[in-house]
Amino acid sequence: MKRSRLIYPILALFLSVLASRLQASSILMGGLVSVHSYGAPDVVRNPALLSLLDQNNAIGVLADYRTYAAATINTRKSQLSLLKPDIERFDGGTARISYVKKINAISLGFDFFSTNESSKTKVRTLSNPGFITTGDGVSSISIMINAFTASLSVSINHRNSIGIQLNCRYIRSNNRETINSIQASSPPVYIHDYNKAIIEDVSSSPGIGYIARIDNSEIGVMVTPGRLTWKMETQEGLNYDVSSITAQPLFKAKGKLPFTFAYNTGPSLIAGAYSKLANDIGAAIELELTFPITYRETFLLRGDKILPSIGRFFYIRNSALGLDNKVSTRPFVSLRGGLELNVSQSTVFNLGCGLNYTSLKAAIHSPVVDPLRTSYIHRVSFSFFGMTGIDFLLGKSNILTIGTAVSYNTLSQEETFQEVIQTLGWELHNSNTKLKTVNIDIIAAASFGF
Repeated sequence: MKRSRLIYPILALFLSVLASRLQASSILMGGLVSVHSYGAPDVVRNPALLSLLDQNNAIGVLADYRTYAAATINTRKSQLSLLKPDIERFDGGTARISYVKKINAISLGFDFFSTNESSKTKVRTLSNPGFITTGDGVSSISIMINAFTASLSVSINHRNSIGIQLNCRYIRSNNRETINSIQASSPPVYIHDYNKAIIEDVSSSPGIGYIARIDNSEIGVMVTPGRLTWKMETQEGLNYDVSSITAQPLFKAKGKLPFTFAYNTGPSLIAGAYSKLANDIGAAIELELTFPITYRETFLLRGDKILPSIGRFFYIRNSALGLDNKVSTRPFVSLRGGLELNVSQSTVFNLGCGLNYTSLKAAIHSPVVDPLRTSYIHRVSFSFFGMTGIDFLLGKSNILTIGTAVSYNTLSQEETFQEVIQTLGWELHNSNTKLKTVNIDIIAAASFGF
């Protein structure tokens, strides 16, 4: 079966955090997407918002620095083993630039987005597979995301607008793990274990949006049919016995999984409302739902885990073994909102918060390799965030935003596999990993109309 690794739960959380919508300015009112125009960065929000721009041209920028204030990982296993990871470093930076051109009732906008995140985790292991084995090592992850978005908006009248959008995204994650271990046997056995995984993800998602203005209020809706994804995976592994002069590799191989297609994100609906409660106070609320889907995922397996005698020098694609990995996502739910207060004619104070929740289940089974054994994975992700900051209104069509955001994120992943034991019936093995982080973002954004 597929080997459980520390880096995958961590990677899953980082990607889910990156996918969260910290846009502008509405950035600081909970990261609104569907309502409350900001300026050029509206290209990546509800495309219908582009029709609300006052000037014929607008350019926008955004910068976001992210780090962590606290992070903990706890791993428990039912087998005689212990995994103790400790996050030593996590940093990330984001930049985007947007441009909008308005010609009569039509507005066309483009946005380029780039982010980089990296982390380093110290790993300690203890197991008892016949002999007590201890190990120390390091797991590091670097993630790069580049995205391009094009949006088109048409103003139906002075109150109603519609828009269409296309978002294309490229993700590359580079994961490395090195562990040196010693087995307390006679004589002792020293093992060097190195694993590297590069995952490339190319995806595209279209969308359509609508905005209606009623006096001092707005109602906005955005719908996407889901995300089409092509993923490529490259694995490299080295497991070396360095106990003696006749040191030899127990496993040494490289494997590559070509780009494979998956419809792995379901349709989504975003609906929001904004209203001026008084001359100097505004409020907004927004709900996002992504509907569940089921898909099958491909991956690579180390050959020595399947064929110990001859599999030391290659990786095996799961489909070659009839190994089926069925993933079922649960609804993604996000609720966010905020308040704005005009403290002067040129200064607006913003306060926002929100929460995200999602989960998935996966079942891995092979009637060829082991028909009596099935692995299950259940992953639950939750985050709560708050943000605050100030908008500086520099004339009629220019705005500068400075603020900060704090998010509390949790990820719980439970892995269970059951197999038949001839004398005892079913035997269950369980592993539970819980990751908690507190992230801090420092955000600066601006939009200039001309």
